[in-house]
Amino acid sequence: MSKQKTQFKKMKTVTRAKYERETPKIIFRGAAHGKPIRQKFIEMYVNNPMCDVKDTAKDSINPINWQSKPISIKKQLKYRYIMAIEGNDVASNLKWIMSSNSIAVMPRPKYETWFMEGTLIPNHHYIEIKDDFSDLIEKVNFYEQNPELAKNIIKNFLISL
Repeated sequence: MSKQKTQFKKMKTVTRAKYERETPKIIFRGAAHGKPIRQKFIEMYVNNPMCDVKDTAKDSINPINWQSKPISIKKQLKYRYIMAIEGNDVASNLKWIMSSNSIAVMPRPKYETWFMEGTLIPNHHYIEIKDDFSDLIEKVNFYEQNPELAKNIIKNFLISL
């Protein structure tokens, strides 16, 4: 069974924190070495106070303050916004993010699997940001100021499962 299908089967067991109790920040943990898009994202946001982003690659050549060991899904789900950034192909965390009360934040997907990422509707199933990540903070601030719209994104995906 593929890694993605295994994750999908486990989605019903993901711990769901209440939206209001989640930390209103953006988290990203993922390997960036050899993945220019992820590298660019970390470089842009590693020092932003609204973000908790780190490179988890064992062979990372990034500065030490950019690096971290992976953290559990349970700990990531304590954040309100979770980045889903494609690496070599799909963002494999997208499946478990969307089965939680956190919100996936990502550019429009370029790769597709059995999960049919291409059928997801931007700002209905996830918060869509520009490919260059330049509007990330603006978009998250918008949803922080409009929590009912944020909760609708969570609800829209959970209904479609």
